[in-house]
Amino acid sequence: MATLIKANNIVKKFVTGTHEVHAVDGMSFEIEKGELTVIVGPSGAGKTTLLNLLGGMDNLSDGNLFVDDVDISKFNKRELTDYRRNEVGFVFQFYNLMPNLTALENVELSTELKRDSLDPLEVLTSVGLKERVDNFPSQLSGGEQQRVSIARAIAKNPKLILCDEPTGALDYVTGKEVLSLLAKAAHEEHKTVIIVTHNLALTQMSDHLIRVKNGKIYEDVRNPHPKDIKDIEW
Repeated sequence: MATLIKANNIVKKFVTGTHEVHAVDGMSFEIEKGELTVIVGPSGAGKTTLLNLLGGMDNLSDGNLFVDDVDISKFNKRELTDYRRNEVGFVFQFYNLMPNLTALENVELSTELKRDSLDPLEVLTSVGLKERVDNFPSQLSGGEQQRVSIARAIAKNPKLILCDEPTGALDYVTGKEVLSLLAKAAHEEHKTVIIVTHNLALTQMSDHLIRVKNGKIYEDVRNPHPKDIKDIEW
């Protein structure tokens, strides 16, 4: 596999009054193209801050972060906006859909500014929502809304799909269905998928596991035998 992400001693610090907090404190790692990576750790470990750095939603305080051999830590605000628009798909815990747009329109919105985007209807069909494309978010279940969110991320045809607690608002069965879609995106559609979670059970489905605590990495391993999500219990 080829490397998509290479982080060299990356740091993100926040200053509140006289107090300096290192939310990400010298992390170094590599993520391969087409990997399903799970980043796990307790609340306050630095997981979401790390995801924000990978997604170009925040700037590094120090270090270098390469995506496809391009150092995005050197990007200005406009370059980061282009990076988020073209290279990254986001899946959040609470869906972030536009309530006044249908499922299809929500996905279409993400593809309008991208030349090589995928067909929104085909992607919605692939996540099992062919019969729900004309429904508004309020007419969809939580699981269906998260499927729209995943379709929106995939339809951009990004290099990287970043997921922040994507099953946090879902029940057990629906959560498994959503995780299966994300695994499919990595293993069948060859997207690089990163899932941030506090759920230790999800480590079993990962190709690559990164454990974080207090802003540092304390385990970084590849999993030679990832489990199918249907065989994982929590």
